Amino acid sequence: MRLLTTLFIVTFAIGVGYSQENKTLQNSLKDTVSNKVYLKYDSIRNKIVFTNEKGTEFKKNKKAREIIKGKAYNIILNGINTATIKSKAELKPFRIVSNIPEILKPLLVGIANNDIDLKNIDSNVKQYPFIKNDSLTDDSINEEEVLEKLFDSVKNEVTNLEMLKEKTINLYIKTKYNPDNKAAKEVLASLSEPFNNPKNKKEFIKNVSASVYYINAVTNVFKVYLEKKKQPSFKIVFLYSYLQEINSQVDKKEYIKAVNFIYNSTKAKDKISLESFTAKPGGLDVQINLINSFTKDTIKTQTIDFYTKGNWNLDFTTGFFFADKVDQGYYIEKRDTLINNIRKEKSRNGDVSIGALGHISYKFTSCFKGGFNLGASVSPFDAKTRYFFGLSAILGTKSQLAFNAGASFTKINELSKAVKQDAIGHYVSASVTEVPTFARIRSGFYFAITYNIVSKKKYKD
Repeated sequence: MRLLTTLFIVTFAIGVGYSQENKTLQNSLKDTVSNKVYLKYDSIRNKIVFTNEKGTEFKKNKKAREIIKGKAYNIILNGINTATIKSKAELKPFRIVSNIPEILKPLLVGIANNDIDLKNIDSNVKQYPFIKNDSLTDDSINEEEVLEKLFDSVKNEVTNLEMLKEKTINLYIKTKYNPDNKAAKEVLASLSEPFNNPKNKKEFIKNVSASVYYINAVTNVFKVYLEKKKQPSFKIVFLYSYLQEINSQVDKKEYIKAVNFIYNSTKAKDKISLESFTAKPGGLDVQINLINSFTKDTIKTQTIDFYTKGNWNLDFTTGFFFADKVDQGYYIEKRDTLINNIRKEKSRNGDVSIGALGHISYKFTSCFKGGFNLGASVSPFDAKTRYFFGLSAILGTKSQLAFNAGASFTKINELSKAVKQDAIGHYVSASVTEVPTFARIRSGFYFAITYNIVSKKKYKD
């Protein structure tokens, strides 16, 4: 059994050697074969699909899912607006693992399975010179007139903030999945004058924050006035109630988010580089999360799996075997008082058994492998164990179907030297009541169809 294990390992070493000899060729291909994997978010179907470089979806994506061991890849996601959608990709390399069948454990000693290998900006209102308060502190007018003017100024700030909000929402709806830098710049230009012509995003955020602080400050001025005034006018009380309602609905964070969105939209793209990776044996699961950064909703969570090709694998399968070598049955027939003839029984044309194979195979594609096999089976007809060595063609990625053929080895009962032969045929003396035979290992041909439906992905820790 140790000899067979050694043979199996040597076969694997030969395969690895072949792989190393072709490494130079693979490296030269890196310069000519694109290392990019193109994906596209289809917002209508809410699905992430494989595409070519021009964004045309592949009808069949088996080849698109193939990655070559040792080759570097970069995942490009199209069909999004980087100003509205945040993307995150989690990479989970895996191997396809299956435990060794019981019948192969004595054959492959020591092998258990095939796993061998927002920053908030707060500032003092005094920093915002665009708020003109000169007319509000004129001593020539009474207090209630001042309060009414303050209220009018608040209405102006609210109008500007609501305009910011409305234009942002309209831009978002228009460019949700298709960025439009020109439209975003037009929105930014239209908001410049109401917010005192900010030179950059930081200054814009300061001016927006100042509007919010101003509304809050005016509300507090009304409050202090009403606390000191014994008989305030109904109008002032009404305006104060209105201010409280306005103040409760003003959210500085939301306006800052709107400013950020507009600025981001001026340079937004319709694609993003998600992650880069180097293909490992087995494959890779990529879990992609798309989040609407404007609404904070999760748009899509989808896992895309890649399967490696261009490497050697160890796999196990079980199934049904046909072997041509079977025992020849004999019986004794009396010739005369001194001699008994040995006659052949009608034999079977072959044997069907159930067994398992271990495969050393090269992955020509992600779902086709070819290589060597070694295995054994036990026949339900003669209870004999048969051993196999041959070639395999394996279809599938996780679940696999293998077609196998090669040499079979089993013990066959043959006539011993005690059996004589003459012109009539084989014979023994009349005193012999059982046909004298001995077991001898003979080789033959076998064919098998085997499968593996219990393999699972084992992720790297």
